[in-house]
Amino acid sequence: MLSRALLPSQNQQNGIQKVLIVLDASLERNADGIIAAIRSLPLKQGDRVLQLGVIQPFRTDNTSPPCIGCIAEIVRKTKLHSSATISMRKKHLEQEARKKKKEYLSNPKIADLIKQLQMQQIKFDIEVEADSLNETTIRVAKSLGATCVILDRNMKKDRKYFLDNLSSCGILRIKHDNNIETIRGPKMVDAHDKTVQGLKMSEDAEKALKRGQCIHGSNEGEVLEDLFESSTCSLCNNRLLMTRPTVEFTYADLHLATSGFSPQNLLANHGSQIYIGALNDGHRIVVIKHPSVNISENEFKSQAQMLGNVRHQNVATLLGWCSEGQHRLLVYQYVCNGSLNRHLQDKSSSLSWERRMKIALGAAKGLQYLHKKNIYANMKPKNILINHDHHPLLVNFGLARNLYEGLDYSYDSRVIKTLEYIAPDYEENGADISKTDVYSFGVVLLELITGRKTLEETNGQSYLRWARPLLKKKMYPSLVDPALNGSHDLHQLYGMIRLAQKCVSLEAERRPSIDKVVMDLECIIHGCSLKDHSPTDSEWMELVKRR
Repeated sequence: MLSRALLPSQNQQNGIQKVLIVLDASLERNADGIIAAIRSLPLKQGDRVLQLGVIQPFRTDNTSPPCIGCIAEIVRKTKLHSSATISMRKKHLEQEARKKKKEYLSNPKIADLIKQLQMQQIKFDIEVEADSLNETTIRVAKSLGATCVILDRNMKKDRKYFLDNLSSCGILRIKHDNNIETIRGPKMVDAHDKTVQGLKMSEDAEKALKRGQCIHGSNEGEVLEDLFESSTCSLCNNRLLMTRPTVEFTYADLHLATSGFSPQNLLANHGSQIYIGALNDGHRIVVIKHPSVNISENEFKSQAQMLGNVRHQNVATLLGWCSEGQHRLLVYQYVCNGSLNRHLQDKSSSLSWERRMKIALGAAKGLQYLHKKNIYANMKPKNILINHDHHPLLVNFGLARNLYEGLDYSYDSRVIKTLEYIAPDYEENGADISKTDVYSFGVVLLELITGRKTLEETNGQSYLRWARPLLKKKMYPSLVDPALNGSHDLHQLYGMIRLAQKCVSLEAERRPSIDKVVMDLECIIHGCSLKDHSPTDSEWMELVKRR
């Protein structure tokens, strides 16, 4: 059984979330961590978020800085013990608090966030106090009745203090890279979602848990962290749930969900047919019909059950499968903004440089997770789905036995485009499959940099045949997508191109591992110094001149 500390509060049982985000207002903070914290939670209409800034009157090296109640003693020791001095100090802190609150409210990103939350009828407040950071956090959390507390990045060392003093809510922390760390689950769920033990679960969920589905890790903390991982699109509120158990559908279920596999619901037909549909409970789904000649029923079921255990924030969740007669169907969660392939084809203006970097890193992390599970991806832009926040999720992985299957040889340019994602060593005996995935990912990186190119734009050459000479001659400005209009960061551009160049090396042993790819991407994005990804003086001058 879970301990009482892990049971949800009354607010959680009622489906109301009250989220407290704590910031050390004595330090400068950008808004990215706050936005990441908000988006890490499945917020809905009626929920409340309180951003609490705490100005610490006297910063020290101790775990708990002195509070306002300690000011008199500190002043006395410095022989400045008059009541007038204390009064002036309090007045000054109140002015600092008002000033800091005004700064928060005037931040453009915070202003946009408030507008988005207001549209969703989610209440967002900002308060600033001057007192002990830890003590204020506990006091306000209890007063608010918080269901979730998100700590500032520099509060890592105090996690035990918060675990001991906040017994009825989830605790998360904003990390230095603005990702969100779960210190203790459960994360917040709405009134229709169910937690593990201590709340009622649906029969399907109980069966799934007994089968080991949706659970990864041997201890309760890991179970809760994975079970409650979800994301909500800030534009359309489409939720990317990772808690739904994987089930076996009947063909009749999916026939009904897709209106009889209506042509109006057909999204794509390249070897496998992809349909959009909706379940009886309203959840939108994507159904992929695999040609049955490619895989036996037993193999399909075995792999589908294995894929049902995959849960990661950058991997699309498999909701279920169907294998009846000649039918082989996979059912995935619906992702609201389509594939990266469509946005590249449309030369979408929404693909800013910042968003392209976000897609690259997220896709790399998804691939890294799959490789750790010995699952290999069919890496190409059409298998990278994104929501309106440009959060990427990998799909259509693990079942491909032959990457040449499903090619439409009646359309030569499409075949050329598809073959270019396949590493030259793909069919070699003993080849490192992970390195073939890295090769495919490298091509995706190049497309994020250059945009989708037509045969006219590449002078009738295949994409890589056009790109490789430019890479070799270091003609990097010629690779930049004109749609970016010079908005790209030059240091990041250089690092991305150099990394992509390594990934598409013809020799597998020269390609980096996916772990190295993820590490390098994080360094490129966050401005770390990497020798291999920093331009020389002459290269830098050329980049600046050709921008």
